[in-house]
Amino acid sequence: MRIASTILVLCVGGLLALSMVMLYSSSMVQQGAHYLLLQLVWGAFGILTCVVATFFDYRKFKKFACPLFVVALALLGLVLVPGIGMHINGSRRWLNLRFASFQPSEAAKFGLIVILAWYGERYHLQMQKFVRGLLLPGLLILPVLGLIIKEPDLGTTLLLATISGILLLLSGTRWHHLVVGGVIVLGALFLFLRSSEVRWKRVETWLHPEENRAGNGYQAWQAQIALGAGGTTGLGLGNGRQ
Repeated sequence: MRIASTILVLCVGGLLALSMVMLYSSSMVQQGAHYLLLQLVWGAFGILTCVVATFFDYRKFKKFACPLFVVALALLGLVLVPGIGMHINGSRRWLNLRFASFQPSEAAKFGLIVILAWYGERYHLQMQKFVRGLLLPGLLILPVLGLIIKEPDLGTTLLLATISGILLLLSGTRWHHLVVGGVIVLGALFLFLRSSEVRWKRVETWLHPEENRAGNGYQAWQAQIALGAGGTTGLGLGNGRQ
């Protein structure tokens, strides 16, 4: 456990440090250190939260698994209500807390993971059966995925679907049962993407960024140019052409 914790801390610390340098390099010409300082404040808050969390026994969360899940569902429903959820670029993903914006899907990640962990522990001996191992936990997973994709937020939907599948597999669900569930979820996602020209255009842009480099594929194309120009050593702090 100590080795795993050390690796996790090193990975997160390395990503945090690298992201700060990249953020400063990309914004220093226009904004100076504004975004860097802002992100440092939130980074410090996150580190402090992690330190506080180390003093709490995570196993106690199972006592609050159901309330946490219900609150997460309520927040996901609330963000979709016009006048409550913030409507930005065609999506309703945020709640305005005045001092900051809050994404209910983040709370849903925590709530869903806790309740699936609780469920897997409680019914561990019965998880190999289709009903107990896939159908019933699926009734917990699908409402969360449905509300998040309604925002829409396809990335978080896919992430939570993957995490849920891994949790069920670790809890004892048979892998071929998960394949059935995975096919159903992927089929539903495909229909969701295909039903909207805008969403399908993003898929085509991802597949062929060079054909859409002046439109939806602009950022992906610029990223490729940056990687090609900088190579393995980069162009130096603040010298990026993009």
